[in-house]
Amino acid sequence: MHILFIGYGKTSQRVAKHLFEQGHHISTISHNRALLFAQVVFMVVQLCD
Repeated sequence: MHILFIGYGKTSQRVAKHLFEQGHHISTISHNRALLFAQVVFMVVQLCD
């Protein structure tokens, strides 16, 4: 499974490490890019309505 991971604290790092060790593919995204991504998704949903 490929997981998009948003989080940079110690707990987030431990969770990401645990998931990676289980064989999951991990991608990270910065907080600013996550906000931009959420705005784009919101606009697409609005256009589809």
